[in-house]
Amino acid sequence: MKALRMPETEEARSSYCIYPKVYKDYIQRYHQYGDLSILDTPTYFFGMKPGEESWLRIGGKMVLIRMNYITPPSDDGFREIQFEVNGMPRDIRVRDKAASEGAAIIRQADPTVPGEVAATLSGSVLRLIAAKGDVVKKGDPLMVTEAMKMETTITAPIAGIVKEVCVAAGSRITSGDLLAVIE
Repeated sequence: MKALRMPETEEARSSYCIYPKVYKDYIQRYHQYGDLSILDTPTYFFGMKPGEESWLRIGGKMVLIRMNYITPPSDDGFREIQFEVNGMPRDIRVRDKAASEGAAIIRQADPTVPGEVAATLSGSVLRLIAAKGDVVKKGDPLMVTEAMKMETTITAPIAGIVKEVCVAAGSRITSGDLLAVIE
């Protein structure tokens, strides 16, 4: 426990015994970023989007954080972020690890196009069932996604041929992301 710089509490010992890897990851993140328990779950997992606001209790005071904008990643993988803390603007430049590692940006599904299949919830893709070129009927399963320990089977909204599968098993997805295209 001391080697990990973990608190010497009964709760810490129990957490470590039940979920050792999860707890080690938590302690590493705690030492790197501080106490992130002040963030709500969606902000913690997915960050804020432009226009979103979040109330946080910091140092015993309530603080309003508003995300104003975030630029696309530059060639060197950095983004410019402009936000407000209690109405006072702040600008920072941060490295987008996904962009600097060459991760692909997932397109958004167009709700007016019947064959574009969108993610219903933010989470991850567990497994793919249909592949490019498969013939599907309306309601056939295409893939299984997971959000907050709940699995959802994504089905074909129309009959046709799978023209494109835009994600892979293990991909992180956000609600509205384009998962597949059926023609």
